[in-house]
Amino acid sequence: MIKVNSLKSRLVISALLMVVVLLPLVGFALFDAFSQQVKRSAENELKAYLYSILAVAEVEQGQLWMPEVLPEPRFNLPESGLYAWIAARGNNQTSEPLWHSGSYLFEQPPRLNGEPQLGQGHYQWLELEQVPHLVYRYTAAFESAGQSLDVTLNIAVAWQGYQQQLDTFAERLIRWIGVLILVLLLVQLAWLNWTLKPLAQFRRQLAQVESGELNQLSTRYPKELSVVASQLNALLTAEQQQRNRYRNSLSDLAHSMKTPLAVIRSQSNLDSAIAEQVQRLHEIIDHQCARAQTAGASAWHQGVELSQVIAPLQRSLEKIHAGSGKTLTLELDPKLKFRGDDGDLMELLGNLLDNAFKAANTQVRLSAKATANQLTITVEDDGPGITESRREEIFARGKRADTYQQGHGIGLAIVRDLVEDYQGQLVVERSSALGGASFTLNFPL
Repeated sequence: MIKVNSLKSRLVISALLMVVVLLPLVGFALFDAFSQQVKRSAENELKAYLYSILAVAEVEQGQLWMPEVLPEPRFNLPESGLYAWIAARGNNQTSEPLWHSGSYLFEQPPRLNGEPQLGQGHYQWLELEQVPHLVYRYTAAFESAGQSLDVTLNIAVAWQGYQQQLDTFAERLIRWIGVLILVLLLVQLAWLNWTLKPLAQFRRQLAQVESGELNQLSTRYPKELSVVASQLNALLTAEQQQRNRYRNSLSDLAHSMKTPLAVIRSQSNLDSAIAEQVQRLHEIIDHQCARAQTAGASAWHQGVELSQVIAPLQRSLEKIHAGSGKTLTLELDPKLKFRGDDGDLMELLGNLLDNAFKAANTQVRLSAKATANQLTITVEDDGPGITESRREEIFARGKRADTYQQGHGIGLAIVRDLVEDYQGQLVVERSSALGGASFTLNFPL
């Protein structure tokens, strides 16, 4: 079975099936009804002709007498398509008829199957000169002067005229069914577009919330979608509030711990081993607080343009490293968006660019590109680079990321954790263009 994931596609296919299947069935039913009506009309016409012949037929002394000219002109015209003949009952298959109309010019009597009972009639089909005819046969008994004559009256009419009516009706029916199918398809498509318009708007607003253009969904939808929009808005609000409470709680905890640590560090007679552990605690608190401030994957409904974050970072780095001769080159579309929190992106790029400036000789390059499924950001420098053994240490579980090289402190650990929070990938290698270190961030879209 073909899988159709789009609701609109399913409705369109259903509408097409309804129109394309149902209307031809209706047309077939109409044609069948018209065919039956034409046949009944032909049968009634034959009966009327039969009664007109019976009305003028006479029997005298056992002999059948008929007028030379019948009231119906077609009976008097040769091969007019309307024929009448009377045969003696039981002998109509083998002998010439007792009488026939002027239109009857057949050399051999037509061979008919089955003879109706006395006083009854029936219809049957007959091929006369390879033309289909409808025949009405009726058996009657004439009595005169005590003598009886049993005869079978046969009225045959060519079916060509009726078939032309059927063909004309079928042609017009097909034409109008086709026009009706086209009109109904257009109406169905217009109706589907109008019906599904709220869903399309709902999808656009979801994309805008995801990209950070909107914070809440509109609730001006039909009541079925309005309930969903309201629940999503409540979920977004609760998620934002929960993340803020989490950040504030960790920030308060960090500040409350820093004060005692500062008092301990201020002691002049502090043992070196204890001082080292206190410093270690101070760094851990800084690291975890910085990580707590990130939004991570929970910020799916936010988005920020890369240029909005890179521009202030570039100005800050140029001021900090003014006179060093180091330059930052950008290769990216300014409209590219990072689907996440702007603070997280600032933390990521700030740490990577700061480390790159510290390690670079003269050049630092930041490039970014996006595909349908992934956003890739690369920061490169022309410094000494990172040895392969050090790269393995960076990704080894339980190893601190700030131990592989001087100048790359706790910031790189934060970068690594942030990338993991966004279900991304951090690749460290040698830059093929500049020769130094290359940090590549891959984020799924």
